[in-house]
Amino acid sequence: MKRMAIAIVENKKRQEKMLRSNESMVIQRSDSGTALGARPTQDRAELSDGAAIHVSSPTVSQKHAQIRYTEDGRVFLKDLNSLNGTYVRVPPFMEVELQAPFEVMVGPDVFLQSQDSLLDAMPSMARFASTDDFVKYLRHKLRSHVDDITIAGNTALDLARTAQKSTRVPLLERGAYLVVTWKQATFNMSIVNWLQNAVSVFNAKEAMVSETPWNFQGTSPERKHVLEMARRVAATDGTILLCGRPGTGKDVLARDIARHSARAKGPFIAVNCATLSKELMAGELFGTEPGAFTGAVNRPGLFEQANGGIIFLDEIGELPLELQPKLLRVIENRTIRRVGGKGEEKPVNVRIIAATNRNLDRMVQEKTFREDLLFRLNAVRLILPELGPSDIRTLVPSLLDELSHNSFGDVTEQEADQLCAQAERTHWPGNARHLRNVLERYLTFRQAQRPFAANWDFAVNMDKNGYDESGKRQGSPARADSEVASPASSASPGGEQSVVIEVPEDAMQLGQMVEDLVFLHIAERVLTQTGRGAWAELGRQSNLSGPGAQNKLKNLGVAIAPKVDMDQLAQRTRDLRNDLSLMLPFLRSILPI
Repeated sequence: MKRMAIAIVENKKRQEKMLRSNESMVIQRSDSGTALGARPTQDRAELSDGAAIHVSSPTVSQKHAQIRYTEDGRVFLKDLNSLNGTYVRVPPFMEVELQAPFEVMVGPDVFLQSQDSLLDAMPSMARFASTDDFVKYLRHKLRSHVDDITIAGNTALDLARTAQKSTRVPLLERGAYLVVTWKQATFNMSIVNWLQNAVSVFNAKEAMVSETPWNFQGTSPERKHVLEMARRVAATDGTILLCGRPGTGKDVLARDIARHSARAKGPFIAVNCATLSKELMAGELFGTEPGAFTGAVNRPGLFEQANGGIIFLDEIGELPLELQPKLLRVIENRTIRRVGGKGEEKPVNVRIIAATNRNLDRMVQEKTFREDLLFRLNAVRLILPELGPSDIRTLVPSLLDELSHNSFGDVTEQEADQLCAQAERTHWPGNARHLRNVLERYLTFRQAQRPFAANWDFAVNMDKNGYDESGKRQGSPARADSEVASPASSASPGGEQSVVIEVPEDAMQLGQMVEDLVFLHIAERVLTQTGRGAWAELGRQSNLSGPGAQNKLKNLGVAIAPKVDMDQLAQRTRDLRNDLSLMLPFLRSILPI
């Protein structure tokens, strides 16, 4: 008697069942709400359609779908007129044959999988001299699963002609789409995934021959492992979730993966979910149509702009709970509906890379992040470790080189070695971003007559001067309004009279004041722009995240809600510039200016 192993997967739970010839199983929801499990033996006689397999998903009906294994080794699936619907696109009670290997969705979070071996590994793409050769190979490889494989243009008319049973995959070499028309109405995920991965590797074959360098830095074993994993997943087309503390290189690694993927020639759209307002986020991501709200226009969203490429969703943990189902639908169906749109959903061909510094598993427990969305994002999770000593030693020279190209000055070889040694012995809570800020301050405020250790301590400790509750600067006494620093005369060793400028009381705050002034200057220039992503751009130019830039501006006394008060911003800039002008005599006495 023939047998066939079937796996039923519900979220992260998995159960295997054995079907014998002429046997069937019914998928249905458990009345008790428990997870996967077979119906008790005494109850099975009530179901003429076969033994019951219970799942807890609310998307599964009391009598949902049936799978049947015939004596000649064929597998059939039919929708039992489910109220919640299945992904078997045929009329109720009509059977459709499944051809192994298969992975079939019978609900948004319930799958049936054959236990047969899947399609073999990716072929060597060097064997294909042209796209036509590759298409011929696919036709032969998938001949039992497809009716036809064609190449369609990238126009709306060409895309509209594709049938419901078709899958579209971009062919970057021709700027067109590979359109695969399936024989079955069922969405067989295992074969679709194999097809998408094969096309991704074919698209990336030129990049794989002459690979460009990776900017992600990692010499410690932990970060080397992350880089190796990233190299392997870059050539596929799967969703990636990057997790790690700020400054560990999530943005750098996402851009590296994009440059080494099959979508390297497509758009790369980066969006910081924390910088988008809750009210406007849906329109920014999915686009708008007239009538959605007052003043709404026909405008594509970021997902449409990323079509054919990659969208990088940074700070995904900040996505509002009410928007998470919409993102889940995009990941599952690769379609979007604009805000205010009443027509059909628009197909979008995007790869999603998400990043977060938050614990999404804990957020799921706290009901602030959807478990099903995490399950979809978590196809490949890369956890970026903090910088180790060996990573820091590798990173310091590259940061110094970058800063020297931005007019921060050069360092000698001996000084560079000293900086590497000191940086290795220092803890960096902010990782690479924190390290870069300290090196920038070191190059800005170092003094030739001061020992290296003193210059280093000044740069490291500059940002540790805060304010007490009374508003006075900590670490320095308050200065009375009548107290005025006055120059004094003294004789130089050569007998000449030189002017000695007394050190201002708040001289140690000078670096922070300069940093704040530079930040305000950048903010004035960037925030006057009306384009999207101004906060993200401000964060990028000031080595902060978008939310960090917002908090910094707010801490400097500038209102940012409901919009940035540009008058306050200009006044705060003038005040800080005036405070610094009082220190110019002191600055001139210690700097060659």
